Amino acid sequence: MSIVDAFRLRHAIGEDVAFEALRRWLRGGGRPAELLRAANQLSRAQPALLHTLQVLG
Repeated sequence: MSIVDAFRLRHAIGEDVAFEALRRWLRGGGRPAELLRAANQLSRAQPALLHTLQVLG
């Protein structure tokens, strides 16, 4: 499961799982711009992911 999928399915797997996946990915050198490009393809994931990146940033 990708981080974008975790945010898209956060109602089913839990927001804490999605947030922790994002934190680990960012700590490992992940680039937010790459993630947002992928999230733009899945409209349900994009708003929550963008908001979370803004809060973490």
